[in-house]
Amino acid sequence: MLRTVALRFGAAEGDEPLRFSPGPMTVFVGPNNSGKSLALREVEEWIESGGDSLRHIIKRLGLQLPPAAVIEKMLRSRAVGVPEDGASENEVRVLRLRSAGEYSRRRATDSAEPLVEHTIDLPRLMAAVAHAQNASDEEMDIICQDLLSLFTLRLDGQTRLALTQPQAAGGRHANPTNHLGVLFRDDEARERIRDITSDAFGLFFVIDPGSGNQFHVRMSERPPIDDDEEQAGDDRARAFHGRAHPMSEMSDGIRAFTGLTAALLSADYRIMLVDEPEAFLHPPLSRKLGKRLTQLAAERGATVLAATHSPDFVMGCVTAGQAVNIVRLTYRKGMPSARLLAAHQLEAMMRDPLLRSTGVLGALFHEGAIVCEADADRVYYAEINERLLAHRGGGADGCVFLNAQNKQTVRRIVRPLREMGLPAAAILDLDLLKGREDFRDLMNAAFVPSVFWEPWEDIRKRLQQKMNNAHYKDGGIYRVNGEVRKEFEELLANLSEYGIFLVPAGELECWMPELGVGGHGPEWLTQVFQKMGMDPSDDVYQRPGQGGVWKFMQRVATWIADPRRKGMRDDAVPVERRLAPPKDADTIVTPLVSEPLMVPEVQQTVA
Repeated sequence: MLRTVALRFGAAEGDEPLRFSPGPMTVFVGPNNSGKSLALREVEEWIESGGDSLRHIIKRLGLQLPPAAVIEKMLRSRAVGVPEDGASENEVRVLRLRSAGEYSRRRATDSAEPLVEHTIDLPRLMAAVAHAQNASDEEMDIICQDLLSLFTLRLDGQTRLALTQPQAAGGRHANPTNHLGVLFRDDEARERIRDITSDAFGLFFVIDPGSGNQFHVRMSERPPIDDDEEQAGDDRARAFHGRAHPMSEMSDGIRAFTGLTAALLSADYRIMLVDEPEAFLHPPLSRKLGKRLTQLAAERGATVLAATHSPDFVMGCVTAGQAVNIVRLTYRKGMPSARLLAAHQLEAMMRDPLLRSTGVLGALFHEGAIVCEADADRVYYAEINERLLAHRGGGADGCVFLNAQNKQTVRRIVRPLREMGLPAAAILDLDLLKGREDFRDLMNAAFVPSVFWEPWEDIRKRLQQKMNNAHYKDGGIYRVNGEVRKEFEELLANLSEYGIFLVPAGELECWMPELGVGGHGPEWLTQVFQKMGMDPSDDVYQRPGQGGVWKFMQRVATWIADPRRKGMRDDAVPVERRLAPPKDADTIVTPLVSEPLMVPEVQQTVA
């Protein structure tokens, strides 16, 4: 029932706010405190308040409502009993959701009064739906309270566990009052869940009607031979369920995975808001959950909005073969941002063995990334950064350190990360300047505007003629003096503005010469760490200084922390192209150039 989601901000300061079509699955990613969970709460608050709640992230929702006949069928599936005396036959008494999986009577007030049912006036609701394109505040409130709120469910790490708890069975001929009641009557849905749980952890989902008062979820070592073995309640059924495992004995991961799957397959919830779906799950199961939820949402005509910290869950969603939105949120120094990532690009990245092995997708959940040439470089600069954060507070906070295989492959990591809006700094040895193609390729990957390429290439070429090859590995720019030195410093300063940081002294092993360490790579690293000390209370422990590698790393941190940093993808795109909507703007992103209708024209489609 969600057609569009409009946010209050875009990819960068001054950009048009992001607007997208949620489809079956939208995943919010980003570092801590970026607003992922808040976005889900604001969607729920928008629905509960009829579009009037104060929101910091979500600006408005656009609705695509089912036809009147479908809406009435949806509501009557929630009906309980018969209208009270004197009530119109066009009124439907429904049970609202009180907790995960349970439809229950809502309190009339905040006091401890008896719980009461909610009565929906169908003609009034249908009239509001008919006017949806120009709905008044009152009509919008009716649509939200009498329709959307009934079919919206928000789950966090704990409440989803309740989805597998025992539920009231109700009368044999009464409408189900919970999702287990719906599933008990839907043989096809139960079979589908069994296929999913057996694939995930080798156990089969079954519902035990017990004495007829409550439904119990159990996990069986084998599927039931027929429906009666699961549902009849006779001796054969009791023996079958007696051999199955009670859900209370299962791990939280199995309960959470099964509960989410069951809720979606009950065909009752049209909007599911899931916070940290990976909670309680190990990585392979997180990936399977992402794939299954996306596939099921598409099959059932539902919309799932999820906020996650799990790259495995994201990849599961991306590989499901359905339309998936990945929205990356950030919030730094009072500046929020929202960027829609292309799912097909993420999938292509994960097909690259280099990117997959470096854990590049996990960078989406950090404030930034620092990409080094090799593993020894990554370990060393990460340690320098940790000591800066611990003793001076001048390091790159909330960043992940990644390593390529050599200077030529650094660009293969930096470019896709920056395309996704993640500030990815590159740290390389000075000998990058020896090769024209390597130098130009990295500038291209770092989105240095092409207008600078030729002037900087001319400088690089002149410096190459002045430098001895050995100097690139020993002393670097400090081996030359006068105007040549100034040109070197200017070029390195220009590159650093675009997040490219070259070691001025030459290479990794040129740092901390006062320690007198020789060797190369891992051998050098081991000896340096020994001489740097490991215990801050030791006299030999190296604390951050004012210059050298400490100052170098502080410059890296400053670039990452700057919300107006140069070198992101938008820097290389003309402003007029940046603000222009894509050709398929109606289904992906449409800049909010004007205030759109809160509820677009009602679409005659089955939700």
